[in-house]
Amino acid sequence: MTMPRLGVLLRRVFLPLGLFLVFFHVTKMDAFTNILWPSNVNRSESSSGVNSTPIIDHQQRQPPCFKYLSAGPIRLVINTTLPTDEELNELFPHIQMGGHWHPEHCHPRQRLGIFVPMKRRWHQLPIFLRHLHQVLVSQWRHYTIFVVEQADGDLFNRGKLLNAGVIEALRIHPDLDCFILHDVDTLPETNYAVYKCHEDRQFALQMATYQSKRDYLSAYKGYAGGVLAVRRSQFEDVNGFSNEFWGWGGEDDDFGNRLRNKSYRVYPELSRGGYFYSLHHPPEQPNPLRDDIIRKHKSSHLHGEGLDSVKYVVLKSERRRLYTFLSVSILQGPARDQLAAIGSSSRQEERKKKRDLELPTGETAS
Repeated sequence: MTMPRLGVLLRRVFLPLGLFLVFFHVTKMDAFTNILWPSNVNRSESSSGVNSTPIIDHQQRQPPCFKYLSAGPIRLVINTTLPTDEELNELFPHIQMGGHWHPEHCHPRQRLGIFVPMKRRWHQLPIFLRHLHQVLVSQWRHYTIFVVEQADGDLFNRGKLLNAGVIEALRIHPDLDCFILHDVDTLPETNYAVYKCHEDRQFALQMATYQSKRDYLSAYKGYAGGVLAVRRSQFEDVNGFSNEFWGWGGEDDDFGNRLRNKSYRVYPELSRGGYFYSLHHPPEQPNPLRDDIIRKHKSSHLHGEGLDSVKYVVLKSERRRLYTFLSVSILQGPARDQLAAIGSSSRQEERKKKRDLELPTGETAS
């Protein structure tokens, strides 16, 4: 090839291609680095010729957040030692009061509310907070953690606490659009556990499909306990949880039925992100009426009680260092009678088991 032809080839082919690659590289770097993007500034000149203060829309200036997976090893270290307050403060100086954080360099597409219903599990909460804040920050989530404490009663009512927690959380942060309903004893084991609601609005996302307490066997179809990501619109459409489940079990299955009755489906996380570690705790007192209540609701296909009828009293609402704390009283009216009946039934079962254990082999209680 002669030199004149080579010069023509360089000018017409390689030079435009090189300029295009340089432009593409600069544009891509602008989209993913922490820079200040130029924004349209509204300026109006007064009669004196002095410009007004620039008005900058920070959300328009920020690119969307694309990062879902954190860097580093796939498997996360589960640290079950109890951290001190000083250790937590040193780990998370960037977390705002109330357990709120969002990335400064990009705009997340979902605004998460992490709801943790609790009663007598305060020894697990610091372990949970240390682990989960690290995961959420590494994924560039926009989130707030709400701890909802049941202040009264012997039997736990998880559904009623979640209803009350959602109502109070929306008073504080009305822009929440994705709810993560999270047990305090359940921790993600890999950085593939992406905290977000499902992209398809017809699905709620079951994140904790494989839990160590079940020997990592897959959860049953439609399982809605553990760690469930549900959109605000879905939660309101099904009228939240039933308020009738006192003691362990039942409220999650009933919530799954509510979702199905409204044509939503619980989508299980079947990838490496579905593995969760279960902190040890003594077994909870089961609700002996849970199956009867589930059958009653399922046969009627009506869920008239729930989010719009929950009764509670807020005893305390405060922004603590790494979470927003809500302490509520939920024992009112007919609930006390039902709670007394459940407690009586449970005590009778316990006495019968104790008698059976004390009897010699081959004998039965009359």
